[in-house]
Amino acid sequence: MNRLKPLLLPAVAALLLAGPARAQIAALHVYHNHMPNFWAYYDVSKYASTPVGGAIRYTYDGQVIHLKQNPPSNYTYYLPSGAPMPHDDLVTYYSHHAKTGAYMYWPPSVAADMNTHAPTGQVHVTMSGAVVNNVQDLNALQNVTGYNNTSWGASWRDRYNTLRTPAGNRTLDLIHFTGHHTMGPLVGPDYFLKDLHAALGALRGSCHGRRVARGGNSRQPERLLAGGLGGRGHRGRGQPPRLRGARAAEAVLRHRA
Repeated sequence: MNRLKPLLLPAVAALLLAGPARAQIAALHVYHNHMPNFWAYYDVSKYASTPVGGAIRYTYDGQVIHLKQNPPSNYTYYLPSGAPMPHDDLVTYYSHHAKTGAYMYWPPSVAADMNTHAPTGQVHVTMSGAVVNNVQDLNALQNVTGYNNTSWGASWRDRYNTLRTPAGNRTLDLIHFTGHHTMGPLVGPDYFLKDLHAALGALRGSCHGRRVARGGNSRQPERLLAGGLGGRGHRGRGQPPRLRGARAAEAVLRHRA
């Protein structure tokens, strides 16, 4: 046995450098695009004049920036310093390249590059309805540097609908994430299964966002738990359709310019 030891390392090295070890390794990118609505403000003084069936929604983040800069006369939410709430500096938050890139163009750009140079790889994205609505609002109002493209979703839709791996899977695809945002490969299977089970239970009975709807016989806003599309509701007797998690984001990305 001792006489074979000098031959062992060269033999192992030759084996690693040969054949299958040279095969292309499938690559994977995961973008975790999920956040809350920072300030779910709704001016209730406008409720009584809203017609049945009219849209009711709380403020998206571009509107929140404008609200802080020009609070209305009936606004009552202020910090002890006298500055209007919320305390969050949303301009600084959204200006960082990690936000503009991940929310608008990095995933579809990386998907196109991967489809060309590493076609077996995929780009997986968790994309909450709150992100979609807020980014659309910022691009519409253009009050934060870097958000000036109201058609930002076009490249997302194009890559999502057209790019495929050799096995027929989407190169750019949407995935769901568990309640504690557990990243599966980084934890044991038992913990991940427990967290996934808890998340699925929460999805059956609650929501990622809130909608406000006005019933035809009601004079007060009714807070309804609904899914994913981030604060948009209507005044009427029926409850808005529920879309949750990845289904909500997928529906928006398919139809939103």
